[in-house]
Amino acid sequence: MTSVNEFGFTDSSIDEGHVGIGMKSSFLSNENNNNSYNNNKRSPLSGLDHPIATLFHILFKVTALILYITKSFGSNFVMTFILCVLLLSFDFWTVKNITGRLMVGLRWWNQVNDDGTNSWYFESASPDQRPNPTESFIFWMALYFTPLVWLLFLILSLLSFSFNWSIITIIALSLSIANVYGYFKCSQDSSTSYATSFATKYIGQSLLQKAASKFL
Repeated sequence: MTSVNEFGFTDSSIDEGHVGIGMKSSFLSNENNNNSYNNNKRSPLSGLDHPIATLFHILFKVTALILYITKSFGSNFVMTFILCVLLLSFDFWTVKNITGRLMVGLRWWNQVNDDGTNSWYFESASPDQRPNPTESFIFWMALYFTPLVWLLFLILSLLSFSFNWSIITIIALSLSIANVYGYFKCSQDSSTSYATSFATKYIGQSLLQKAASKFL
């Protein structure tokens, strides 16, 4: 049994931890975006189905990195720490709930059950809905590249005995790795689901054709 929730998702087989996304949702529809950006050929974001989502997918990451590298507030570690953590939190939430859904048709979440155990759930778009290749490339590159950069800064901060600054890198690593793990598992389940769906459809058609040929 399937139903459409208030977020425009088509929920199915939630007990198995896999949920399908209904891409007919107005929030996911590419028609409005294509019409809005059709004539904007001079923009560097033209050709993207979701330019705003793509921008924010990069913006929070880059801003947090620049703030950390330049240490814009000098010796005021507290102010830099607060702003970096806020930017990292915004980025985590945006990637987890918005940009992954729009740019690659995937989303994940973790739920704590009443008995204290954790359950992971994954969402994927229909196999018929293909993400924009440019958006997909930007999404996965930023997703995997960001924790590598923060890992480098963590090593540098430990070697220079800047333990206060290493706290920021540890927080950044924790949040970015959580998204990497969630989307990696989500993409793996999505691939398995698509393969299973294709095989089922192909086998069903073959059986129907053989049955029809016997009666004709």
